[in-house]
Amino acid sequence: MAPGVESARKKYACALRLGRMTLRRDGDAQDQVEQFSQALALEEDVRFRTREVLNLMGVARIDRVAYFNFSRRIAKLVRKYQSRTLENETRNAIAQWLLAGAKHEVLLTILREVFTLGVK
Repeated sequence: MAPGVESARKKYACALRLGRMTLRRDGDAQDQVEQFSQALALEEDVRFRTREVLNLMGVARIDRVAYFNFSRRIAKLVRKYQSRTLENETRNAIAQWLLAGAKHEVLLTILREVFTLGVK
């Protein structure tokens, strides 16, 4: 587990113990912390792989925020949808980011390399 993920996990567990975070209805704080750390590790992995793609594509640092946000959006769609709905929602996200000035080839490369999605 990455150091940042472990640190965030400890802080989250502490916040649960102190009552600063809401405990699930089933009261299983240990499982809640484990799910939190798994989600955080997945997000960290998506960010790392997106960074690799942006480095290979030569994207300027000032433009990277938009592509990182695109990756986060696609990760959410992958968790939420399947099959044709996922494909349609992904196309909508591509259109939205293209209107914001992102490059089509970079978006498609992120889809292919980070999420193994083949949307046109």
